[in-house]
Amino acid sequence: MTLDTNKMTVRSFVQWWLINAAKPTLRSSSFDAYEAKIRLHILPVIGNVPLNRLTGSAIQSLYARKLEEGLSPSSVSAIHAILHRALRQAVRGRLLSGNPADAVEVPRKQKPTPNPLALSKIPTLLSSITDHRYESLWFLLLSTGIRFGEAAALTWDSIDLESETLTVSRSLSRSTSGGIEFAEPKSASSRRAIPLTRSTTDVLRRQRSRVLESRLLAGGDWREHDLVFPSRRGTPLRENHVLTSFHRELKKAGLKRRRLHDLRHTFATRLFALGLHPRVVQELLGHARINTTMDTYTSSVPRLLREAAQAFDAEIKRAILAS
Repeated sequence: MTLDTNKMTVRSFVQWWLINAAKPTLRSSSFDAYEAKIRLHILPVIGNVPLNRLTGSAIQSLYARKLEEGLSPSSVSAIHAILHRALRQAVRGRLLSGNPADAVEVPRKQKPTPNPLALSKIPTLLSSITDHRYESLWFLLLSTGIRFGEAAALTWDSIDLESETLTVSRSLSRSTSGGIEFAEPKSASSRRAIPLTRSTTDVLRRQRSRVLESRLLAGGDWREHDLVFPSRRGTPLRENHVLTSFHRELKKAGLKRRRLHDLRHTFATRLFALGLHPRVVQELLGHARINTTMDTYTSSVPRLLREAAQAFDAEIKRAILAS
């Protein structure tokens, strides 16, 4: 695409920027996300505005409109990041004297609040998911704290059942167009070896048998990727399918709706409740910075301590009644 500076609109510039400046720096999944936000949210509202007449108030109105349409503050913040980056390129190319997005108030990005399972609810969940086709996956997320993308990318050569060790070396990401890619983990610290418990290795042995059975049932439709948690045809799992099933099992068990990521939060908060050093928790979770670990999980510690105190009180009462 060639820029016609005489007829340059926000649409023509942003589309040029997306292909020529942004695309070479982005993973395919990130590029798809950029393209979708530009096409669905930015261009329909301000696409026909001449680039040199774009104002901060027009951008502010765009964000207000998107909030009224029901987009979350986090989604609007993501739109702002893309638009601001594109307009920064226009400033560097001397197409604009300043970045109009600098004068905009951006909705505060909201981080999802961790919602770990209480210790007393874990047996309820495990009982509900017994023999479910995703049982092994959910159990692994709960017992190791790895991310869904890391689990979905696991191959059998990354698991040593004899030494009871799992190695995270890549992650699965899926683009909005439906494509997939196995990429490096989020950070260097995300590449890690995780010790497995005996119960986890037992679950994984059963999973290996399930995979072999699925391969036989699929026959010629099977696509071999050596995945630990494949679909019924051997291809990588879709997170939304797994999440839908998870919500169904939670409801059946009488438990509140949660994200798959809350299984990771459950693992982490239990480690803190057991008194493990934050550095140990950081290493197991693969966080790049200790601040991430502390900021995410320390708010859960007081509740865990109260839960422990209540459990201790219940033990005392049972002992009194038994005497």
